[in-house]
Order: sequence, then C-alpha cells, then structure tokens
Amino acid sequence: MGNRINPTERAIAELDIHRSELIRLAVERHLEALQRVKLGCELAEGYTAYAPQALSACEELAHLESDLA
Repeated sequence: MGNRINPTERAIAELDIHRSELIRLAVERHLEALQRVKLGCELAEGYTAYAPQALSACEELAHLESDLA
C-alpha cells in the first residue's frame, strides 16, 4: 500500500477529532439513515393501505370541481 493513509485516519486528521468521536458520529449518521428508511417504508405502507379510501373520496368529490368551473 505504500504511503496511502486509510480513510479513517484521513477523516480523523481532516476533522481534527479523536477516533472515538468519528466512530460515534458515523454510528449516529447510520442510525439516522436507517430511521429514514424505516419511516419511508411505513409511509409507503400507509399510503398503500389507505389508497382505496383516498380514491373513493376523490371520486365522490370530483363533481365539485366541475361545478366550480
């Protein structure tokens, strides 16, 4: 590998922080990303579950749009 610095050591030097701080930040960021994915899945499930009711409501109210025109 020669004089190549590994990415962890480079980040520690660039950010001027301790290794444990870098690891804590990385874990926090990863957990936040996992939470966003989980929330996205939950939202998609909710939209899918309520899609028939939403479509029905739109169809029931569609005549109002033509009345306003």
